[in-house]
Amino acid sequence: MTDFLLTDDGDVAEGYRPITDRLTLISQRVRIRLLTALGEWFRDTRVGIPVFDWLAQKPVRPAEIGARLVSEVRAVPGVVTVADVVSVYDRAARTYTFSGDVLTDAGTLKVVFAPLDTGPGNQVIDLILLPFVGV
Repeated sequence: MTDFLLTDDGDVAEGYRPITDRLTLISQRVRIRLLTALGEWFRDTRVGIPVFDWLAQKPVRPAEIGARLVSEVRAVPGVVTVADVVSVYDRAARTYTFSGDVLTDAGTLKVVFAPLDTGPGNQVIDLILLPFVGV
């Protein structure tokens, strides 16, 4: 099966270019996994992250959310482990942030999942995946 390169907004890149770099492939698969809401995929509504359930939780439980996100990332083929995980809910700002280093068989990625704004009408998720550059 061939994976095609997606743009930042999730569309297939112009020219239907297949992904040839393993780290890019893993990065894209992690991105898709973390940005798919539970019930969103019509072929199997059991697939996805229960974002809207998390938004409805009172109180928000960042440790549980972080553990689920780590589990989802680790399920991607090629991911070895997730390290240096930070899972924080800012009650005053009503935002959730998750970050960590994703160690893969092709290199390391830095994942930043933020913000998850739980304010009325502001349920937005952004995910940043960057190749890890050591200091």
